[in-house]
Amino acid sequence: MNRFLFAVNGDPAAAIKLYQLNIQLSQNLFGNIGIFEDLNQVRKLRNRIAHHEPLCFNSDNQISTIETIKNYQIIIKYIEWLGYLPEKLFLEIDEVSRINKDIISIGRDT
Repeated sequence: MNRFLFAVNGDPAAAIKLYQLNIQLSQNLFGNIGIFEDLNQVRKLRNRIAHHEPLCFNSDNQISTIETIKNYQIIIKYIEWLGYLPEKLFLEIDEVSRINKDIISIGRDT
């Protein structure tokens, strides 16, 4: 608290207000960082698609779509955040759930 008191020439009320504003700023910036982290994950998925890398394996080369589905959920979250309804936006072209079930069933067979 000393740093905040020093910044406002020893005024306790101003120091508390500055401290509270600093916390609010930190929370807002942390939220924005979360958005960038999400979008970076989507970027990585996009790059994997663009480079024709498989999306149905985990780092141990086992059949798994967990990371792909997490990225898909991030995409849906931000489509909704933008004010769109994913089911209307995608109409009948979204087959991620069906394809995921097919991949998982193949993984059970092996």
